[in-house]
Amino acid sequence: MEREFYQAVIEDAPMGYACHRLICDDLGRPSDYVFLEVNSAFEELTGLKREKILEHRVTEIIPGIQKTSFDWIACFGEVALGGGNKTLKEYMEPLQKWYHLFISSPEEGTFVTWVQDISGLAQDAADKAVLQTTINGLIIEVDHQYMMQNIIVVPENWGFLSKESLLGGALQDILPDDLFKLFRVAIDGSILSGEREVLRFQAPQPYDGRWFLAEIFPYQTIQGEHRFIISVREITQYQRLAQALAEKSFDLEMFFNVNLDLLCITDLKGNFLKVNASWEELLGYPLQKIEKMNFLDLVHPEDLEATLGTIAQLANQEKVMNFVNRYRCQDGTYKFIEWRSYPYHDLIYAAARDISDWKEREEKITYLSFHDQLTGLYNRMFYVAELHRLDQERNLPISLIMADVNGLKMTNDAFGHQAGDQILIRTAEVLRKVCRQDEIIARIGGDEFVILLPHTSDLDAEKLARRIKDEMRRTKVEIGDLVDQIDLSVSLGWAAKTSPEEDFHQVFKKAERDMYHRKMEESRSMKEKTVQTIVQAFYRRYPKEKKQAEIVGLLCEAMGKKLGFSPVELGELKMAGRYHDLGKIILKGDIVNSPERFSRTEWTEMQRHVEAGYRILSSVTELAQLAKYIFHHHERWDGTGYPNGLKGEEIPLQSRIISIADAYASMTTEQYFRRAMEVGEAYDEIKKNAGSQFDPDLAELFLLLNEIKNGSLRS
Repeated sequence: MEREFYQAVIEDAPMGYACHRLICDDLGRPSDYVFLEVNSAFEELTGLKREKILEHRVTEIIPGIQKTSFDWIACFGEVALGGGNKTLKEYMEPLQKWYHLFISSPEEGTFVTWVQDISGLAQDAADKAVLQTTINGLIIEVDHQYMMQNIIVVPENWGFLSKESLLGGALQDILPDDLFKLFRVAIDGSILSGEREVLRFQAPQPYDGRWFLAEIFPYQTIQGEHRFIISVREITQYQRLAQALAEKSFDLEMFFNVNLDLLCITDLKGNFLKVNASWEELLGYPLQKIEKMNFLDLVHPEDLEATLGTIAQLANQEKVMNFVNRYRCQDGTYKFIEWRSYPYHDLIYAAARDISDWKEREEKITYLSFHDQLTGLYNRMFYVAELHRLDQERNLPISLIMADVNGLKMTNDAFGHQAGDQILIRTAEVLRKVCRQDEIIARIGGDEFVILLPHTSDLDAEKLARRIKDEMRRTKVEIGDLVDQIDLSVSLGWAAKTSPEEDFHQVFKKAERDMYHRKMEESRSMKEKTVQTIVQAFYRRYPKEKKQAEIVGLLCEAMGKKLGFSPVELGELKMAGRYHDLGKIILKGDIVNSPERFSRTEWTEMQRHVEAGYRILSSVTELAQLAKYIFHHHERWDGTGYPNGLKGEEIPLQSRIISIADAYASMTTEQYFRRAMEVGEAYDEIKKNAGSQFDPDLAELFLLLNEIKNGSLRS
């Protein structure tokens, strides 16, 4: 019963229905198909009778099907073998008809087609689009009481109105009541909105099938009186085409309604004739209002000229692809719209899409590709491109200032890269503050900046560099709670290109040499300041370390005297003892102050402090030797220490001295996790570990120090 019901439904369906079985060749390629079932509508639409086609191949029924411009068998085979469905409109040459088909596959190897004959619609649309009629124009001026004050244009061939019948009269005298009411609503609406109103209407004379479009433009006279210019033109062909589309194009209407893209049809003057719902969703205007608008009403003023150019192309029957402009939304914002527009005689068919998000991403990518992400300045890529653009004779002289931040690596090592980032950010802020807006500032390396100065002499570049230097001296950088501020120090160099023959690469090298020459002195001073800043920060974070460091320094000095060190060597050894744990500045407080034994992870982290101390001090030439002593002060005599597992006399002598002094000071100073030992207890520990942890000879020497025995050791 159910099968009979569905067969009856298919048989009575207004659309043509046919079921087929696909035939493939030896290679599995579609080569033919057999008709299995058709309905009456299919017979009527194709002229093929079921008794002659069922169980027959299409190549037998339509011999020319394999020679047509469109490969029907391959198209049907794609669906039958791959599944899914497909919709298409195509001309069947052997049957000399246009068809709209929906193709689906209920199971592999079979396919079903639903067929609609659109030959009449296609012909009607073509006929309507090519029909050209003289557009008769009427332009009049009326006041707020709908009285015609001026007859600007009345074409002689306008059949139902004449100039004499209009001048001095009222609109309601010459228009039927129903039509006048429409005009009155449109005129009143233009007073409220202050914008152009559009009205479509049919000729008022009986049996006249023409359609007209009235545009009403409001304005005010000098006396403040409301006046309206009404322009009327014939749109019969457009209206008939729209009616034909509405009556015959069910598929087009469905396509308009369900498509997510922005679809519209306009005339060549840009008046919207039809839009889909996506326009309302995007712009916020009601569809009825959009369809009364002109294409140009919503275009961004900056895009108007380019948009007029594309309309001219379309009027020339040239298609326009991938054109982008901005459209105003009801809330006043603008959206980027990308268009694909096709002209067909007097109409424009367009599909568009909102690419605002894509444009925003594109602009962001463009920005990031030419800007330094940390400072917001231009990057090296932009600098190179801009240099190529500016390196022209008309821009001479062109000056270049190079800037290199002093002490950045040391700051990174001691306080972390976030502190270093703050220095770079503040440097960029100073450069922006001092330089003019049109001067090009770029960060071209980790701590390097350049400033490009077209039309700037070497002398003017020097003046600018001095202003930058003065501002840098006044600038402090806050890097955390341990250090209030540190100085901002930048070394500068400059040079100028004064003739076209000069190679700018050589100008760059000259400025770079100039900068490095100054940096040799300025950087040393800055690094020494930074070391002191780090020391202060270290003692502020770990106050107990200060006392212990002073004791270690004095113990090292006392042992150095016993060993006959020179005054210079004694000074280095004492300072190394004081700075031996400076690298702990990089550690978290909960590790250094931990009252419990370290976990494996914490111990690994703790061992990093000797490397950090080495990096900080080795960046200052005068402290490089101290850095080496500090780096090895946790090595053990038996080779089980860190960081390199050195053994015996492989360990520098000064490092071995620091090791004993550090151990004694640590044992006799109160720690976060234990009380201070008595001197005797500490002696016992050093004796016990002589030969394993400590150099045995130095351990024996240490225990004989009078400064410890008589208690005269002072910090």
